[in-house]
Amino acid sequence: MTSKIGKTQPIQNALYVIATPIGHLQDITLRALDALENVDILACEDCRTTQKLLNAYNIKTKTIPYHDHNGDTMRPKIMDMLAQGHSVGLVSDAGTPLISDPGFKLVRDAINQNHRVIPLPGASAPLTALCGSGLPSDSFTFAGFLSPKSKARQKQLLSYQDYNHTIIFFESPSRLCSTLQDIQNTLGNRPVVVARELTKLYEEFKGDDLTTLIQHYTTHKPKGEIVILMGASNNNDTDHNIDELLEKTLIDHRVKEASAIVAEITGKSKKEIYQRALKIKV
Repeated sequence: MTSKIGKTQPIQNALYVIATPIGHLQDITLRALDALENVDILACEDCRTTQKLLNAYNIKTKTIPYHDHNGDTMRPKIMDMLAQGHSVGLVSDAGTPLISDPGFKLVRDAINQNHRVIPLPGASAPLTALCGSGLPSDSFTFAGFLSPKSKARQKQLLSYQDYNHTIIFFESPSRLCSTLQDIQNTLGNRPVVVARELTKLYEEFKGDDLTTLIQHYTTHKPKGEIVILMGASNNNDTDHNIDELLEKTLIDHRVKEASAIVAEITGKSKKEIYQRALKIKV
């Protein structure tokens, strides 16, 4: 495939990290199409998913699976291909490889064995969500997926309580409401935007207060890929947030038990939290 703009660069003996669309198949660069067609082989997170993209552009390149479950076996084989002078393309199911997918170890091995790594920029769900969120974009943190367990998730969230910029998470539809609830319980009221089905037919950006968002997604079960964007706190009253968390925990636990739970989540001393709990329980 020859680009209509500029000259096609010859494919080199290298590992090409190729960004692919996150939904809309037209969101792919000309350079990515050149690489997809001309590398010797494509290492894919899921060959079936990648094949749909290749079919849309009539590309016949051979594909091999490379994912979390076969990575230890496949990485040495891919390194051998590179050592023999071949070119290998790395693609994930959607977006830029290495962003919450298994590509990191492959790139690390390639660098350690002195093979060239050539990243081809393109679609990225976190940046797409950020651009459409209306939240500050001059500084941000991408935090990937939070823990599926509420207690661990609350502890992770509290580690971001002093961040004064936008924080971006991935989340599954089944955990969206519980994660929004944990944000409210641990960090208080913050500006939050839920971005869903980005670049697809039912793309949605919904920004509101956390109570309204929780109510909405409780009655309107979300589907598809989800990105949560959280803005900086409107107030820095961390003590107030801890007291709110204690109040909720004390509903189902005794003072000592509740204090231990909140102390572990917040990283505060058990003695300090216990004294707070006693005042609240009075």
